[in-house]
Amino acid sequence: MVRFLKGDLGMDDTRIITGRNAGGAEFEDIFGMGGGAKSELGDLLKDREASELIVYYAGQARALDGGGDVLLLPADATRRRLRPASSCLRSMTV
Repeated sequence: MVRFLKGDLGMDDTRIITGRNAGGAEFEDIFGMGGGAKSELGDLLKDREASELIVYYAGQARALDGGGDVLLLPADATRRRLRPASSCLRSMTV
């Protein structure tokens, strides 16, 4: 995916955030977990006029609210701590 974004779309490294087998802690770093939490994504978009955002996620996810939201599951998610370690796309604020 990084090769496609850089080669075909011409994006530079400063506009791409990657994570491989991201666990809950890395999810928090990348997405923040609500309540104005600092995040890599927020820092990336802070000084840009972005009208679109591409999130490519090759992992487990679950549709919520009849498909109106998506819960991204980190690699280390367990049934007991599913919500705290996950990221809902609709609730993300940057």
